[in-house]
Amino acid sequence: ERSFYRENGHTVTGLLDVNLPAVRSQAPRISLGGTMYLASGSRPTDYYQPLARVFIPFCKHAGFLSEWRWYGYSEPFFSYEGFRAHTAFIGLRLGM
Repeated sequence: ERSFYRENGHTVTGLLDVNLPAVRSQAPRISLGGTMYLASGSRPTDYYQPLARVFIPFCKHAGFLSEWRWYGYSEPFFSYEGFRAHTAFIGLRLGM
């Protein structure tokens, strides 16, 4: 039989990088943005993933890095498959 599954999907992605004023010739950086997917049709779906990232250099070859992301997935007809999650990490970047 022929499948009658239909989907109309739209994706938006963007990331804004901002260099802050330099301290000791090293510029901290902030990134803000994310991704969104919206679909309509036989199985409508929404997916959203914003993110925020900070990089603060200590010296020429080392810096502090931190990132946060949120994952949000939902389906109106199958709500038990939806999920939400926060993820974050903090680290030290060496050898840039």
